[in-house]
Amino acid sequence: MQGKELILGIPLAYETFQAFVGKFGKSRRYLYSKYLPYTPGVKTLDLGCGPGTSTAFFRQEDYIGIDISPDYLAFAQDRFPNHEFINDDFLNWHNCNLRTFRPHEVELIFAMGLFHHLPDDMCKTFFSHAFRILPDNGRMVTMDGCTHKEQWPLAKFVVQQDRGRYVRDAEHLRKLAESTGFQAVATIEENAYNIPYTTAILSLVKKGNS
Repeated sequence: MQGKELILGIPLAYETFQAFVGKFGKSRRYLYSKYLPYTPGVKTLDLGCGPGTSTAFFRQEDYIGIDISPDYLAFAQDRFPNHEFINDDFLNWHNCNLRTFRPHEVELIFAMGLFHHLPDDMCKTFFSHAFRILPDNGRMVTMDGCTHKEQWPLAKFVVQQDRGRYVRDAEHLRKLAESTGFQAVATIEENAYNIPYTTAILSLVKKGNS
């Protein structure tokens, strides 16, 4: 695991691995077109953006990426010099010095492959913070490797080899999100990638009081 962390911690190595596993962008295009409610003009926060793997799918005026890895973000900024990236913890989002749009203006929060790296208490903290940031009817979408009872054994094995130490079933993650106020729908995708891999997609909505 330590060797895998070291290798995939190198931005170019991570991007090369993602390109192969993700059918050279086709997997993300499929998942995003099906589940991500982004259209031009929707202010989007890419939470845990890494080396900018998803950045090209968003207009620069609609996008801010945030990550705690300076190496990943330097790589992302070099590739996408006109997009905005923040090297900080998501919980400091309201204090970030931003040029594209303000924290309270974000309408969509997107997290690809993030929550299986976080323990339950931190997941709930992140969901709670996202809930506070979003306006009524704001949305959050997460995509993470997952397990489930009917899963093909090889797919379960592959998912469990991920760097994330908190691979869950989709219902567990859905309940964590709902405990913070979101309305949540969990969906399973089995065949999006070039390898046997099961993805849980959470589609979250912050419903208003009216």
